[in-house]
Amino acid sequence: MKMHSDWTRSDKIAFVGILSFFIITIWQKNVHEVYLEFFNDWTKGDITALSSAVVALSALILAIWQGITIKKHNVLSLQPLIRFASEVLVSKKGISLIICNHGLGPAIITSMFYVVDNVRYELININGFADLRKNIGLSDLEFGLSCNPKIKGSVIPAGEEITFFQFSNLDGSALDNAEINKRIINSLPKFIVHYKCTYGKCHEQDWSWDFVDNLI
Repeated sequence: MKMHSDWTRSDKIAFVGILSFFIITIWQKNVHEVYLEFFNDWTKGDITALSSAVVALSALILAIWQGITIKKHNVLSLQPLIRFASEVLVSKKGISLIICNHGLGPAIITSMFYVVDNVRYELININGFADLRKNIGLSDLEFGLSCNPKIKGSVIPAGEEITFFQFSNLDGSALDNAEINKRIINSLPKFIVHYKCTYGKCHEQDWSWDFVDNLI
C-alpha cells in the first residue's frame, strides 16, 4: 500500500500511529481471550502448584548464579602471579634466574621453554640443561650449572620462589670471572613458562635479556 504523495510527514506519522494502535488492540484482545480460555478451568490447587514450581525454578536459578559468582571469586582470590627475577646486572657476582610467585595462590608449572633462532626447546627436568648449554653456544666454556631437578609439574607456593638455574664455577663457588659472565649473560635466550592455578586456569610469563655493552 502506497501513501498518497501529497501527504505530509506528520500525516504519515499519524496514519502509522493509528494503524499500530488497531493492530496492538486486536493482538491484546486475542491474547486476553487465549489467557481466559487457558486458565478458565484451573483450580486453586493448580495455581498453587504452578506458584510452587515458579518459586522452585527461581531458587534454582539463584543457586546456580551464586555458585558461578563464588567460583569466579575463588579463582581470582587464588590466582598465582609468576614473575622472573634475574641477578645479572653486575657480571662479577654470577648469574641466576629465579621464578617468584607474587600471587595469592600456588602456581603449578605445566611447561617451560627457551627460544633460540625462533625454535622452541622444552625444559622438562635437569637433563634439558645440557642441551641448553649447547644450543646457546657455550659448550666451550668451563662452568657449573645448578638448577631445579624437576621443572614440569613443580609447584611454587604463594609468596615463594624457586631458583630456575644458577651458573657457578665447577666447584660450586660463585662464578666471578667477568668475561665468562658477560658471554653467558649475552647468550641467554628468551624463556617462557606456562603455569596454572588450582582451578586449572592457564597463564603464561616470559623473560628475555637485552644485550648490554657496559656490564661491569
